[in-house]
Amino acid sequence: VSTQSTGKFIGDECCNINGKTYVFDRIFREQATQEQVYSYAAKPIVSDILNGYNGTIFAYGQTSSGKTHTMEGMLGDPEWQGIIPRIVEDIFNYIYSMEENVE
Repeated sequence: VSTQSTGKFIGDECCNINGKTYVFDRIFREQATQEQVYSYAAKPIVSDILNGYNGTIFAYGQTSSGKTHTMEGMLGDPEWQGIIPRIVEDIFNYIYSMEENVE
């Protein structure tokens, strides 16, 4: 959400634009790291999946709004990698940490 000079953020869940307040589950500002976005938006879903539940992570938005950056990031760079490589890493770390006799 671009708030320019007519808007302001109110905490991490609200923004006010031209006198209207909009409420979201969470607003990530430009300074947010890929890790912060992953930890809040995707990691709990991955945890649920590993406990047997279904989960979906869906990126939706305007062209050039950052969907690919959020989902992929810079592949191979631990700091800048997006949600998908972090999910894969967490799933494989979970598998490697399991006991060998688990079927």
